[in-house]
Amino acid sequence: MAAFIGRKVTLTQVGGSPDGPVFTGMRTKNVTFLGEAIDVTSDDTSGSQEFITEAPRTGVTVEVSGITKDAALIDAIGTAGVIPLNQYVLNFVDLSRTITADWVLSNISFGVEYEDATTFSFTMNTNGQFIVA
Repeated sequence: MAAFIGRKVTLTQVGGSPDGPVFTGMRTKNVTFLGEAIDVTSDDTSGSQEFITEAPRTGVTVEVSGITKDAALIDAIGTAGVIPLNQYVLNFVDLSRTITADWVLSNISFGVEYEDATTFSFTMNTNGQFIVA
């Protein structure tokens, strides 16, 4: 098997051009798939934990960072706070995998501009159902 970095990601809108990602120059090391069972422990369980596992809470959290020269991107993110992105595809380029979902961007930060480029980071959380392909 050929070696790969596995960190490069792009973000495009469903139905948009695959060659025209909304966010480029992104990297990620952390992708968390949530499958949290619901704790229903009570005084009646005699001190033993009990969980409902049939319908766990699910979701995906992705921590993203990168560098951009796109002033429009910086302006859009910098003025919005929490940003909903409806029907976007997160593409893990080196892994040939995608996650399609409605996303919410939060915890957004920017570095100081250097040589016409700015570093950024944010957290993406799925908002509702998601599809991994």
